[in-house]
Amino acid sequence: MQGWRESLAAATRGCWDTVSLTLGPQLSQGWNSLLDHLGSSTGAPSAVGQEYQLGVRRLRVLRQLGEGGYSFVYLVRDVAAAGGAGALLPSAVGPHTFALKRVLCGSEEQVREAEHEVAVMKRLRHPCLLPLLDAASQLHRTPDGSSRHIVLLLFPVYDGGNLHEFVQRLRQEAAAQQQQPAACSAAVVQQARREAQRAHLRTLLHIFLQWRQQHEAVLMDFGSARPMPVAVRSRSQAMAAQEDAERHCTAPFRAPELWDVPSSCTLDERVDVWSLGCLLYFLLCGQSPFERAAGEAGGSLMLAVVNGRVSWPDDMAPGCPESLKQLVMRCLETDPASRPGVDDVAEQADRILAQLWL
Repeated sequence: MQGWRESLAAATRGCWDTVSLTLGPQLSQGWNSLLDHLGSSTGAPSAVGQEYQLGVRRLRVLRQLGEGGYSFVYLVRDVAAAGGAGALLPSAVGPHTFALKRVLCGSEEQVREAEHEVAVMKRLRHPCLLPLLDAASQLHRTPDGSSRHIVLLLFPVYDGGNLHEFVQRLRQEAAAQQQQPAACSAAVVQQARREAQRAHLRTLLHIFLQWRQQHEAVLMDFGSARPMPVAVRSRSQAMAAQEDAERHCTAPFRAPELWDVPSSCTLDERVDVWSLGCLLYFLLCGQSPFERAAGEAGGSLMLAVVNGRVSWPDDMAPGCPESLKQLVMRCLETDPASRPGVDDVAEQADRILAQLWL
């Protein structure tokens, strides 16, 4: 394992910030995030400068990192630990800074979903899984005098750019050297699969990857994690599963069986195998396979996914091994019964990595 980590570190450059895999909104939007969005959606002023008490920490918002749905992620500083630090500057990652996720809950169902995310995060303990430092559910007064539940989750903060930027930079470097970043791509997916197994979670439908300074993949944001397998035995259950997928799964990475869930089926880890196949294609080609297919044919994304027709761009470097493309194609089998399981994919990824490091 240590040798593999050293090889992975040698094969990569730079650090990643929060990124969407399959699967969800980007949390890293740069210095020019729409800081006023919170105010426009709640009637409150900009969140910058607001403070939240979470356990022993008094957290002051420095800037917004991103948003998605009813959730907002802020860069915050523990002003108590920083000795007061009355000024808001600098609004950059540094000592006593964290990422604070603030979930606005307008219904009991949203409260349950947010508390589910907290419960899942508390179960996860691994160096390659983002640790939850603290969490709390609070009741806040709104400007109109009513009350609203707010769930706060505190995490370490990482800085250094998102996955899209990383892939584009890697492809530019590879093009300059006439090499394809295949080794890095396979390594990322292999580690993602390994850590999913260790966490005993078979759903990675809404997961973000992040790169530490040690160049280790960090899985994060398990708010949409669901137990697997899911037995569907009626049309109502099928519609519920389909609607849940529509709410929580990024369309270009959603498995075909989630677009039109049969009335009698079992949804299992192979929906995640499909998503990670899309991820590997993205790492190799710079775009998801079915956005590419839909763009070429001028058709709908859903039809592209259901048909499962995957083409490879002409500008792919010849250095990309055929075994890696075969792994992608196996993951993108439209028939779940023909799609490999997580263990099978992990073994094949190990073999490809062994070949690439030779």
